[in-house]
Amino acid sequence: MECYNLAVQDEEDPRNIDIAESEGYHEVKGPELELADMTKTVKTKKVNIGSETEPKFATIGNYWDDETVGKVAELLHEYQDLFPTKFLEMKGIIGDLGVMKIPLKTSAKPVKQRPYRLNPKYKEKVKIEIDKMLAAGIIEPVEESEWISPMVVQENKTKG
Repeated sequence: MECYNLAVQDEEDPRNIDIAESEGYHEVKGPELELADMTKTVKTKKVNIGSETEPKFATIGNYWDDETVGKVAELLHEYQDLFPTKFLEMKGIIGDLGVMKIPLKTSAKPVKQRPYRLNPKYKEKVKIEIDKMLAAGIIEPVEESEWISPMVVQENKTKG
């Protein structure tokens, strides 16, 4: 770090600063930073934010004490209508936002990409998810499109 002697000529205007050059060098060290270990898995805990008869589970971090976890669970329970766990519970998405449109450049040429082969073990899961989104009105079927992009299934990492 370079060292300078600062002298303010006009006390009323701090922009008028005369910096006299001097020789020297001083190394400045900041405080040691403690970096979190990114290789450790995050501990989570499932809490019921619904009722005894109609449970609705949310996953929260398990790094608080029991009192704080209880307060967070109470807060989530009180405002559970703000935390949907199913597509059909997502109120207001379609009506409030309206139909989503993607503006395209007028010079853009349609792209049809060849679909990837879907692993048979995911086929039923994908069909179930698509049916849920269709039922909720999030997506709608089309007969034919000039724009086609392949779907890629990414499996969630399992613990352990």
